[in-house]
Amino acid sequence: MKISDKIIWREIDGEIFIIDPSNEKIHELNETASFVFKSIDKGLDRKKISEKILSNYDADKRTVDKDLEDLISEFKDKGIIDE
Repeated sequence: MKISDKIIWREIDGEIFIIDPSNEKIHELNETASFVFKSIDKGLDRKKISEKILSNYDADKRTVDKDLEDLISEFKDKGIIDE
């Protein structure tokens, strides 16, 4: 899984802004989604991202894993990441 070459992104004050030139859309990611996005950019896999979330946020593993999979699916659907 990696960040798509088709998008442009910038981090501003800890938040990620993504521009998709193909459909002229801008996506603003919240804190958690930005954390996941940056982790993907660093080359981390799902397991490592889940572990980092669990060590930084007060949440249970089942919820984190489900929310992470939902977010990754959303990133894929929007063309933000490639598998």
